[in-house]
Amino acid sequence: MNCRHFASTTGCKFGSRCRNLHTKPPQRRRTPRSDITVARRKWVTIQETELEPAKNDFKVLCWNILADSLVDAVAYPPSCIPHLLWETRSKSIMDNLERQDADAILLQEVDQTNFENELTPHLNTIGYSGVYKKRSGLDKYDGCAIFLKSSCFEIGESVEIELQQEGNPLLDRSNIAICTVARHRLSNRMVLFCSTHLLFNPKRGDIKLAQVQHLGGRLNEIRSKYEDCDLVVAGDFNATPNSAVYHLMRHNRLSNGTFLDRRNASGQTRVIRNMITDPSGFRCYYGGGHGSSGNSTGKFQQVEIESRKPPQQFALPKELESMSTQLETLQSAYSIDETSKHTGEPAITTFHNHFQGTVDYMFYSHGLTRTGFLATPEPASFGQGIPSFEWPSDHISLVAKFIFK
Repeated sequence: MNCRHFASTTGCKFGSRCRNLHTKPPQRRRTPRSDITVARRKWVTIQETELEPAKNDFKVLCWNILADSLVDAVAYPPSCIPHLLWETRSKSIMDNLERQDADAILLQEVDQTNFENELTPHLNTIGYSGVYKKRSGLDKYDGCAIFLKSSCFEIGESVEIELQQEGNPLLDRSNIAICTVARHRLSNRMVLFCSTHLLFNPKRGDIKLAQVQHLGGRLNEIRSKYEDCDLVVAGDFNATPNSAVYHLMRHNRLSNGTFLDRRNASGQTRVIRNMITDPSGFRCYYGGGHGSSGNSTGKFQQVEIESRKPPQQFALPKELESMSTQLETLQSAYSIDETSKHTGEPAITTFHNHFQGTVDYMFYSHGLTRTGFLATPEPASFGQGIPSFEWPSDHISLVAKFIFK
């Protein structure tokens, strides 16, 4: 029998003469609060390689961090309201970026003031250099950014891409992309990194198709100036995995694309939503299913919902009739077990009142091999929605590792 006085602050007054055992009780291990988010996301190893990792691998993070200038409280459930302020979310975002320790950080929805006054100073102190492009228009305050770890990459040419082209009715929005060509210091290989954010409007998939085509053409133009330049293009494409927009970005061409229902071209209006009623009465939705590995990765499932309105057919302009990005077929860092019936993308990368599903992707060229990625969390972990205490944006980050072939 253990002595109940031994473990106390005063100790047992009988000492060695005590008839009971003097053994210390086992101590309960406490998990630091900062580790909770990491514990919810498992690292998935895809392919073991015999190549020397120190010379050939690099880690990429892509994240829509929810610009303060774009926050609309109406788009979020009541539980998210306290977590919408940038002052509340910024430290958690910085902590996540630092903890992931990626060699390349590709961000979307970055307010210019936050890029200049917070992100750049903080990331500079831990060894990153960054470039930024604000969206077009005087009334736009957010944009896209790329930060590269100076010890891993030497930044070369940076290119700003406007997805708004005068005289083209399908390229009349303020969306943009920022690109930078970098040399991997140890392997001496060249990589073109691109961070982009396409139009949100779920009913204007025709505009997103035109944006993807224009973006692909500009990326191809930049890469053509370098010999054997690999590509990583990531961001918020505002299109689901089974959509025409996703297919065009990944596979270069869009078959039978002369007539499309523009409301469904980006897939955002066709996602089946599974409803959960929270005890508070708020309805939560999430789209798609997930695999049996304990996380949401894989098998984005989608079924068309019958619409009361007839499909809105539109004829593509002549310049889009042979729709192509001019890029080779790209791979997706989060697609696993792809089949003809599903893309293998995760079930959910964003969760707010207007949409719950997968719209964020990290595409890469054939000169790279994916070795692993940070799995997406279970949708149930988001509660009523995000942002929240643990998730500082309404999108989750994508993190993957690559090696050069």
